[in-house]
Amino acid sequence: ATSSMAGTPGTMYAGIDAGNTKIDGLPDKEASFGGFFGYNFHRSFALEAGFRRLGEWQLPGNEIKSDQVSLSVLGALPLSGGLSVYGRLGANYVKTRTCTCNKSTTGVLYGLGLAYNFSETVAARVEARKPTNDSRNVSIGVAVRF
Repeated sequence: ATSSMAGTPGTMYAGIDAGNTKIDGLPDKEASFGGFFGYNFHRSFALEAGFRRLGEWQLPGNEIKSDQVSLSVLGALPLSGGLSVYGRLGANYVKTRTCTCNKSTTGVLYGLGLAYNFSETVAARVEARKPTNDSRNVSIGVAVRF
Protein backbone atom coordinates (compact mmCIF):
# COMPACT_ATOMS: atom_id res chain seq x y z
CA ALA A 1 0.00 0.00 0.00
CA THR A 2 1.13 3.53 -0.66
CA SER A 3 0.43 6.65 1.31
CA SER A 4 -1.50 9.69 0.18
CA MET A 5 1.83 11.37 -0.47
CA ALA A 6 3.33 8.70 -2.70
CA GLY A 7 1.92 6.26 -5.18
CA THR A 8 1.85 5.54 -8.87
CA PRO A 9 4.13 7.99 -10.66
CA GLY A 10 2.13 10.63 -12.49
CA THR A 11 -0.82 10.65 -10.07
CA MET A 12 -1.95 13.73 -8.18
CA TYR A 13 -3.64 14.29 -4.84
CA ALA A 14 -5.24 17.13 -2.93
CA GLY A 15 -6.48 17.56 0.59
CA ILE A 16 -7.31 19.65 3.61
CA ASP A 17 -6.20 19.58 7.22
CA ALA A 18 -6.69 21.28 10.56
CA GLY A 19 -4.66 21.45 13.74
CA ASN A 20 -2.92 23.89 16.03
CA THR A 21 0.17 26.08 16.04
CA LYS A 22 2.36 27.15 18.93
CA ILE A 23 4.65 30.17 18.48
CA ASP A 24 7.30 30.80 21.13
CA GLY A 25 6.54 33.93 23.13
CA LEU A 26 2.77 33.77 22.57
CA PRO A 27 0.64 32.46 25.43
CA ASP A 28 -1.53 29.87 23.68
CA LYS A 29 -1.77 27.43 20.80
CA GLU A 30 -4.17 28.56 18.10
CA ALA A 31 -6.24 26.65 15.55
CA SER A 32 -4.72 26.21 12.10
CA PHE A 33 -6.18 25.00 8.80
CA GLY A 34 -4.87 24.49 5.31
CA GLY A 35 -5.02 22.88 1.92
CA PHE A 36 -2.45 21.10 -0.21
CA PHE A 37 -1.90 19.71 -3.68
CA GLY A 38 0.68 17.07 -4.59
CA TYR A 39 2.16 15.24 -7.55
CA ASN A 40 3.79 11.80 -7.33
CA PHE A 41 6.92 11.91 -9.45
CA HIS A 42 8.14 8.54 -8.09
CA ARG A 43 6.56 5.59 -6.25
CA SER A 44 7.93 6.83 -2.91
CA PHE A 45 8.30 10.58 -3.52
CA ALA A 46 5.94 13.47 -4.16
CA LEU A 47 6.16 17.22 -4.65
CA GLU A 48 3.59 19.10 -2.54
CA ALA A 49 2.46 22.74 -2.44
CA GLY A 50 0.31 24.07 0.36
CA PHE A 51 -1.30 27.04 2.06
CA ARG A 52 -1.95 27.19 5.80
CA ARG A 53 -3.44 29.73 8.17
CA LEU A 54 -1.08 29.04 11.06
CA GLY A 55 -3.29 30.91 13.50
CA GLU A 56 -4.90 34.09 14.80
CA TRP A 57 -3.92 35.28 18.26
CA GLN A 58 -6.01 37.87 20.12
CA LEU A 59 -3.82 39.72 22.60
CA PRO A 60 -4.69 42.83 24.63
CA GLY A 61 -4.36 45.73 22.18
CA ASN A 62 -3.05 43.54 19.34
CA GLU A 63 -4.13 40.86 16.91
CA ILE A 64 -1.61 38.53 15.25
CA LYS A 65 -2.34 36.54 12.08
CA SER A 66 0.16 34.19 10.50
CA ASP A 67 -0.06 32.46 7.07
CA GLN A 68 2.26 29.98 5.36
CA VAL A 69 2.84 29.03 1.71
CA SER A 70 5.09 26.01 1.19
CA LEU A 71 6.68 23.75 -1.41
CA SER A 72 8.08 20.42 -0.21
CA VAL A 73 9.37 17.05 -1.29
CA LEU A 74 7.77 14.19 0.65
CA GLY A 75 9.26 10.73 0.98
CA ALA A 76 7.00 7.89 2.11
CA LEU A 77 7.82 4.48 3.54
CA PRO A 78 4.92 1.98 3.52
CA LEU A 79 4.61 -0.05 6.72
CA SER A 80 1.70 -2.52 6.76
CA GLY A 81 -2.09 -2.59 6.58
CA GLY A 82 -2.36 0.70 4.68
CA LEU A 83 -0.15 2.57 7.15
CA SER A 84 2.93 4.55 6.11
CA VAL A 85 5.34 7.05 7.59
CA TYR A 86 6.54 10.07 5.65
CA GLY A 87 8.97 12.92 5.96
CA ARG A 88 8.83 16.41 4.50
CA LEU A 89 11.63 18.75 3.49
CA GLY A 90 10.99 21.99 1.69
CA ALA A 91 10.84 25.74 1.70
CA ASN A 92 8.17 28.07 2.96
CA TYR A 93 7.14 31.69 3.11
CA VAL A 94 5.50 32.82 6.34
CA LYS A 95 3.77 36.19 6.63
CA THR A 96 2.81 37.48 10.06
CA ARG A 97 0.59 40.55 10.45
CA THR A 98 -0.05 42.54 13.60
CA CYS A 99 -1.93 45.78 14.22
CA THR A 100 1.33 47.71 13.88
CA CYS A 101 3.52 45.81 11.38
CA ASN A 102 3.94 42.99 8.87
CA LYS A 103 6.82 40.54 8.92
CA SER A 104 7.70 38.01 6.21
CA THR A 105 10.22 35.21 6.45
CA THR A 106 11.39 32.46 4.13
CA GLY A 107 13.10 29.35 5.36
CA VAL A 108 13.29 25.60 5.60
CA LEU A 109 10.19 23.56 6.37
CA TYR A 110 10.48 20.04 7.72
CA GLY A 111 8.08 17.58 9.24
CA LEU A 112 7.24 13.97 10.02
CA GLY A 113 3.89 12.30 9.53
CA LEU A 114 1.85 9.12 9.55
CA ALA A 115 -0.70 8.28 6.83
CA TYR A 116 -3.43 5.64 6.66
CA ASN A 117 -5.21 4.55 3.46
CA PHE A 118 -8.94 4.03 3.82
CA SER A 119 -9.16 3.09 0.12
CA GLU A 120 -7.22 3.37 -3.15
CA THR A 121 -8.13 7.06 -3.32
CA VAL A 122 -8.72 8.33 0.24
CA ALA A 123 -6.15 8.59 3.02
CA ALA A 124 -5.91 10.30 6.41
CA ARG A 125 -2.72 11.79 7.78
CA VAL A 126 -1.31 13.21 11.00
CA GLU A 127 1.76 15.42 10.83
CA ALA A 128 4.06 17.47 13.03
CA ARG A 129 6.00 20.21 11.23
CA LYS A 130 8.30 23.11 11.99
CA PRO A 131 7.32 26.13 9.84
CA THR A 132 9.82 28.55 11.46
CA ASN A 133 12.51 28.42 14.14
CA ASP A 134 10.05 29.65 16.76
CA SER A 135 6.89 27.73 15.76
CA ARG A 136 5.45 24.21 15.74
CA ASN A 137 2.34 22.92 14.00
CA VAL A 138 0.45 19.63 14.43
CA SER A 139 -2.37 18.75 12.05
CA ILE A 140 -4.71 15.98 10.96
CA GLY A 141 -6.12 15.84 7.47
CA VAL A 142 -7.53 13.90 4.57
CA ALA A 143 -6.14 13.50 1.05
CA VAL A 144 -7.79 12.28 -2.14
CA ARG A 145 -5.77 10.81 -5.04
CA PHE A 146 -6.97 11.34 -8.61
